[in-house]
Amino acid sequence: MTELSRKRLLLLGLDGVTWRLLDPLIADGYMPNLAHLKETGAWGDLESTLPPVTAAAWPTFQTGVVPGKHGALDFNQYTGDNYKTHPVSASVVKIPTMWQLFSDAGKKVVCVNVPVTYPPRPINGFMVTGILTPGLSGEFTYPPELSDELRQRFPGYIILTPQTLFNTSRLEDFVDKCIHTEEERIELFMYLLQEKCPDWDVAMFHVQQLDILQHAVYWWLDKSGPRFDPEKYAIAARAYQAVDKIIGRIMALMTPDTMLAVLSDHGHGPIYRTVNVNSLLAQEGLLSFNRQRGGNLVRKGINLALRLDRWNLNRRLGRQRRRKLVDSLNQQVAVNWGQTKAFMVNGWVWPLIYINVAGRESQGIVQPGAEYDEVKAQIMRILTDLRDPETGASVFEQVLSGDEAFPGGNGRIPDVTGVPTAGFEFSSSFYQEVGDIFRSNLLKRDHTGSHSMDGIVTLVGPTIAPGELSDARLVDMFATSLAWMDMPIPDNTDGKVLQTAFTTPIQERFYAGEASAAALTGDDAFTADEVQEIEDRLRALGYMS
Repeated sequence: MTELSRKRLLLLGLDGVTWRLLDPLIADGYMPNLAHLKETGAWGDLESTLPPVTAAAWPTFQTGVVPGKHGALDFNQYTGDNYKTHPVSASVVKIPTMWQLFSDAGKKVVCVNVPVTYPPRPINGFMVTGILTPGLSGEFTYPPELSDELRQRFPGYIILTPQTLFNTSRLEDFVDKCIHTEEERIELFMYLLQEKCPDWDVAMFHVQQLDILQHAVYWWLDKSGPRFDPEKYAIAARAYQAVDKIIGRIMALMTPDTMLAVLSDHGHGPIYRTVNVNSLLAQEGLLSFNRQRGGNLVRKGINLALRLDRWNLNRRLGRQRRRKLVDSLNQQVAVNWGQTKAFMVNGWVWPLIYINVAGRESQGIVQPGAEYDEVKAQIMRILTDLRDPETGASVFEQVLSGDEAFPGGNGRIPDVTGVPTAGFEFSSSFYQEVGDIFRSNLLKRDHTGSHSMDGIVTLVGPTIAPGELSDARLVDMFATSLAWMDMPIPDNTDGKVLQTAFTTPIQERFYAGEASAAALTGDDAFTADEVQEIEDRLRALGYMS
């Protein structure tokens, strides 16, 4: 088979984009390359995962199983370790990824910036890890020696432009930084494809910055929303224009037998209110703050000290580390775990609520069985009845038990969660007072957009049937990718091949999939300093309270 006739697969991830934002940008002429792909390919909404969070969704794309099975539900994982969370990593995901399967079949793979790929695993090709990489001073690539080479060749390369650099009055500067980040990254990608691995079979490039930008400026981008701003829209649109040029460069890599898939892990929508779940649970008598041994006094002292800032904590610690100090002290000193029945320590797009079960949590008090069922039912009623006091809007479209939302149960899944109504996000902070449920936190961040279920997909290739797709899901992209490359599909996948995208059906072959990958053991992917660095970054993005 010649170089031009062998099948290839190109994957382009556009984190967090939705047709709701892209269609107006296409109509305004900012994205002609994406417009061409949509006109000539199969396209549609791509349903995200439950929950629609980057750290849960991209592992589903990579493994073909839902988050409950691969174990990554949020950027921070709750493991039952004394009510603490830990940053998620590729070590959490025990299911073999498509990169491993392609590699095992002898395919050459290049993968750049895909989330939840750190620490990098051996593949038959080249891997540069994505957003949850703790830093670039260590090994962030496979093979490991590639890290030094990239540091020398691309000294300006960074993982992402943080949202902490965003300022309303300096939007143009922030957009410029976002553009520069992705321009540097596409040069790295092209270097790997053209110089290091010209005989590649499967290649993926991931754009993270559009998601970061949308979190900051969604209100001004959404032409259908009440806070659309034409001037700010025009400034932010330059970032999409730059990404469209990247799309053009990737299109130029296609050979006659290449399929290109452009996809996002989730969509985006507006945020107007933040709900503090721990304050709600405290109000309902399910979470108890210490009122003895000085606990309440210490808690109030922490809050007062931050308001007065006598020690200049803003300058000495920075906003994000100051916030972590507050919640850590409040959680350890102010929460009476011996009288707490439920709590939230992670989750922000959806609330992830855990019951303080005896024998499961370190200070659990709720007995398994009837008492557990009673507490779970109580929490579900509370969430179902919760309404915004200003608008009367219901906070949740649907309330689910953990088993309903996260089938498979690999690892520690929450006991209760909820599908929020558009406009709400959630905080796991212990900072606010009891009853302070809908008020913004004192340490506020710029966050006008959050995740929605409607991602995007566009497929272009020699046997792709142009037109709109229906019922496409992110989890389906795993099986579709394998089938396109004439690879067998593990029979434990939760997705299907998107056969309606093709002019004629493509062959589906299955084999007995592994429940887990024996080679992927251990969850201690990060040092203490790396945990701090990642958590600072996640707080800067608004991904942690």
